[in-house]
Amino acid sequence: MAVGIGILSVSTYRQDIASQQQKADYITEAYADELENKFTHVVSISNTLKEWVIDKNGVVDDFEGTRRLLMREYLAQIELAPDGVVSHGYDHPIDLLGSASGPLFQYAKDTNSPVLAGPFLHPNGGRVVTVINPVAIADADGRRNFWGFIIFTIKLPDVYAQTLNRLKSYGYDYCLDTTSSPLSSVFTRIESSRPQGEVLRAPVGHTFEVGGCKWTLNVEPVGGWTSDRLPSTLLSGVLAGLAILFLAYLLLKNQEHEEALHKLVSMDSLTGLYNRGGFMQQLEETVRANPEIMLTAVFLDLDDFKLVNDLFGHAAGDMALQDLAVHLQHAFPKDSLIGRTGGDEFSVIIKGRTPEECRHIVEQAIRGERKLTSGDQSFSYTVSAGYADYPAQAKDCSRLMTLADDALYSSKLGGKHDARHYEPRMSNIKREPLAFSSKTLAAGIPGSLLVRKTDAEGTILFANDELLTLLGCADFDDLLDYSHAKYQNLIHPDDREHVEATIWRNPEGTSGKLRYYDGFVEYRVLTKKGVEKPIVSMRRLVHDPHYGDVFFVLIRSAASMPEATLKG
Repeated sequence: MAVGIGILSVSTYRQDIASQQQKADYITEAYADELENKFTHVVSISNTLKEWVIDKNGVVDDFEGTRRLLMREYLAQIELAPDGVVSHGYDHPIDLLGSASGPLFQYAKDTNSPVLAGPFLHPNGGRVVTVINPVAIADADGRRNFWGFIIFTIKLPDVYAQTLNRLKSYGYDYCLDTTSSPLSSVFTRIESSRPQGEVLRAPVGHTFEVGGCKWTLNVEPVGGWTSDRLPSTLLSGVLAGLAILFLAYLLLKNQEHEEALHKLVSMDSLTGLYNRGGFMQQLEETVRANPEIMLTAVFLDLDDFKLVNDLFGHAAGDMALQDLAVHLQHAFPKDSLIGRTGGDEFSVIIKGRTPEECRHIVEQAIRGERKLTSGDQSFSYTVSAGYADYPAQAKDCSRLMTLADDALYSSKLGGKHDARHYEPRMSNIKREPLAFSSKTLAAGIPGSLLVRKTDAEGTILFANDELLTLLGCADFDDLLDYSHAKYQNLIHPDDREHVEATIWRNPEGTSGKLRYYDGFVEYRVLTKKGVEKPIVSMRRLVHDPHYGDVFFVLIRSAASMPEATLKG
């Protein structure tokens, strides 16, 4: 009897601990992935700045505006270091080649890849790690020449505080360790929920690598691994008559653990929807249970989601994803499967509806703009969708999702904010990105281009290089300083009333507001040095989801325009 009780007790204890450790392992993997994504996101932002420097051919006089756009609350500073010496940045620039980290910068240059370094103390106080991203620019012969470095300094613990706090709230102690650089294999303790000097006795953990640095996240329950069922099991052994009840209790507890683990593995932590694995599992189970069921798969994503992140920050991007998740749950039938199956990609399975019914549902779901407020900033987004039918168009789940994705791509290619039903021709569309940069496109416009708001003074949003040359300005910041960012201040004072009178005037023979206004207007602009220049401009009114109504103004020197055109 005593031997039996001992065996049952040990078995129960081991089973309970193994179940807890398995659950902790899944949680640690999920949060390690979250930490990896946050550091990878900083590397991605640095690559955006790297592309900007290359696009500018290394001439970065207007860096400050770009730096402000890329800045995040968890960044201490962003710096440019041509030839390895900081020349653009703020706070406390550092002479890199003269620093003790010289070999690390040489390593980044030799490998031509971004690297992480740290932690170390920032001159303003607090600990930081840095992303060092080397930049090489191709010359006319295609040879890549080293230009310098881009340096992002990340505040600790700002970048990961939220993740670690959630672990603590779930009842786990944690420690986060990292190697100081790709040149080191020794791990250094970065954060720990335990007092200094105390270590986790039997943790579970996961390791990831970003920028050549390895990071390890280890966790264990506060108080260690314990089994709250052991006393009950001992009591059940002593009270033999209750043994069956306690065994049933153990089975139920294991089932609860399995259900919790399944939910953790199959659900998206940000939106509460199925993740890709969970969504596909549910879809395949639905088809296995009823192979003849009529389904429509819908792929949706946020239009220009990267622009939302870049303009308004990562928190606003997360808010948009969460908002869309809630919207989809209300927009689609209650028995639909809904998942976040990619970064800004969502998938929906509509059950038992005809294609015509599904068309109506999908079009209603993406109609209009979704408007949100993050902090003191308001922004909006739109959604594109593509959908396909099972079994009419696809005979298995994998093929169904492929066709829906092809239809979504067709919607994006056609101008976005659209919903398209799959057609066979869509599978033949070559997925090749348009390889023109915005600078190249602006340079290719035959004339000076200015983008302005529709307010009375015409707040300036953009100007191409040709307009800067026409007005004698060194760069865009110089233009904004000269004009006080107002289009009206570029116009000769004697011509302002005439120009203003033409802005909302419809072409002859039309009435009411038009979608756009084409027509030539002659007037004079003043250069930065006060020189009068006769010009001819043509404008078009368009609606931008982020800036609202804006005018695109194409300006040509009056001397360059054919006389017949001006008379017309």
